[in-house]
Amino acid sequence: GTSIPPHRLLIHYYGHGCYAPTSDSLFFFSDDRARYKPMKIINLIHSCACPLAFIFDCPAAAVLSTHLKTQRDIFAFFSCAADEKLPLSTDAPMDLFSSCLLTPYDTAIWWHMQRHSTVYDEAQLPNEENKEFLFGFLYALLDAIAFESQPSSVYEKFTADPTIAQLFKGFALAQRIMVAFNIHSSALPELNQMAYHPLWNAWDLAIDFCQTLPTDQATKLLYKLCRDTFESFESP
Repeated sequence: GTSIPPHRLLIHYYGHGCYAPTSDSLFFFSDDRARYKPMKIINLIHSCACPLAFIFDCPAAAVLSTHLKTQRDIFAFFSCAADEKLPLSTDAPMDLFSSCLLTPYDTAIWWHMQRHSTVYDEAQLPNEENKEFLFGFLYALLDAIAFESQPSSVYEKFTADPTIAQLFKGFALAQRIMVAFNIHSSALPELNQMAYHPLWNAWDLAIDFCQTLPTDQATKLLYKLCRDTFESFESP
């Protein structure tokens, strides 16, 4: 009874320690937390009068994709394939997939530190001035990677809603980090793999520059490298 278009509801299911979902059901604690009880995903969808988006951060997450494909106007991000479990590592946060989608900058910095932990005696984080530059640079790169990796119709579908667009960018980071644990994240509508895009090299260089150089030197050096790369192309 309103002229305001319905907002999209984001449902974030964090299921570490729960039963893995089945093709049509999720599991939740009973009210007394004594047992698990299933909920049909279709009942959850039908209980909402607005469009939906899902984040499934749980083992076997993509087992739900077959059922969700039959529904209209749904976005979903799955932490792992239907036959995969999530990493249980003391070196990684348990909500690693969710962190990629919801706090991509902090997670991207953490991942870089993990991969280069033996280079420095103590972890060197970018200073506040460099952090501001890196934050914007990361989101620009994530958008560029997403744009170049997907068909234009799919890219437009994921970027029409600002919230989904932000999750879309975080998902590009999630694919890169999760595949390092041999875990394959996926989405609905289906997205091409973004973990191996060459622009990730620019992000790694940007962090290295901002760890060791003042902002003006770091940005000039990075800009020169990007310019030289573009000038090496045979055509625009």
